[in-house]
Amino acid sequence: MVLAQKGYQVTGLDASSKMLEIAKRKAQHQNIRFVEGNVFDIPFEMDHFNVIISSYVVHAFEAKIRRKLYKHYVDHAKSDVYIIDFNNKRRWLIDVIEYAERSDYQNFIIQGPQEISTMFPNTRIIQGAEYTNVYHIKKQGDANL
Repeated sequence: MVLAQKGYQVTGLDASSKMLEIAKRKAQHQNIRFVEGNVFDIPFEMDHFNVIISSYVVHAFEAKIRRKLYKHYVDHAKSDVYIIDFNNKRRWLIDVIEYAERSDYQNFIIQGPQEISTMFPNTRIIQGAEYTNVYHIKKQGDANL
């Protein structure tokens, strides 16, 4: 929403209609396009977005799907991809919630940084909030793209 407030065109994508409704309420009167759909089946062409920001999505999927997702993000971005997700600093409440949701959180916090860095060697890992990393993939100049 901050980007929309600064005048950028913003598209929000989520598979959950309930999550989109919450986002719409929070984004009242802002020029944000909301799209319901699966990230692998989005109605946008390659290199459609200047920047893609993924927030707390990738940890939910097993490694094979995560690797497809990383590539999918990069394919649809013109320049930069920012993946915001958990780091390896554990918190019992997150452990319990992610276990209940049957996510691949436990493996992601161990394998995720290496997965991303192996696929995209120019990835910069930035410490975010206490339990968060930001994985910045710069598309241009990456030999693996």
